[in-house]
Amino acid sequence: MGPTTVVRIVASAVLCVALGVFTVPARADGSARAWGMNQRGQLGDGTTADRSTPCLVTDSADVVAVSAGDSFSMMLRTNGTVWAWG
Repeated sequence: MGPTTVVRIVASAVLCVALGVFTVPARADGSARAWGMNQRGQLGDGTTADRSTPCLVTDSADVVAVSAGDSFSMMLRTNGTVWAWG
């Protein structure tokens, strides 16, 4: 596995974690969208279907940071909880 990358949301910005096969951006509106390869559910949309366009990550409200590894993703929410999938 490669190193994990963490990004924080700043006002009016879209920040991404990109690992070559899938991408998970944290949006300024507090939601997260993902696209790319999804064989282990790393897109967080409840499926294992690959996506060529962004899909909403399930329950991604109030996201302050996203992180991803080789075949997983995580998000930190404003209430301090960390959600992981993949």
